[in-house]
Amino acid sequence: NETTGLLVLTRLLRKELRDFDENASDGQERPRVVVFFPDEESAKNAISPLRDALWGEHKLCVLLPKTGVNPLQMMEQFKNNETTVMLATPNSVRGLDFPALTHVYTLYLPTEDPREYVHLAGRVGRVGQRGSVYGSGGRVVSILQQDDADKMDVLAEKLGFVFTDVDSVSVDDDIS
Repeated sequence: NETTGLLVLTRLLRKELRDFDENASDGQERPRVVVFFPDEESAKNAISPLRDALWGEHKLCVLLPKTGVNPLQMMEQFKNNETTVMLATPNSVRGLDFPALTHVYTLYLPTEDPREYVHLAGRVGRVGQRGSVYGSGGRVVSILQQDDADKMDVLAEKLGFVFTDVDSVSVDDDIS
């Protein structure tokens, strides 16, 4: 369900951001993360839990046309590294470029149109991008319900990519 996915996201995001910060060399910019939700309502419901989970170490911005305040200001803050985590929907960032993203998280699997997944994942795979601390390119994490696992296999085959399937994270696991 949506609550479980959000809890898994907050735990993974906190761990990834902490690892990034610990492994970053002096002078390296902070991580740049976009979290994609299937719709604006889901993203809106995630604002407070994610803000609380980041403990003030990373600032959150919201690029949601119906919900957010001053989208142009949000984009500028993100581009200028004043915020490190952006909540968005695929439609809210369509046509926009945010260079040097280190992480993309999706809380759904766009199975109706495989190009949608390419659009989301491709945001961390830009040519010439500095990438994440883990190597070239950034990291894409899709948080799925167990029922969507087979759909991910089909999507990967259609698009010709290989993904790393990780063990599911229980909401009771301590990965802090």
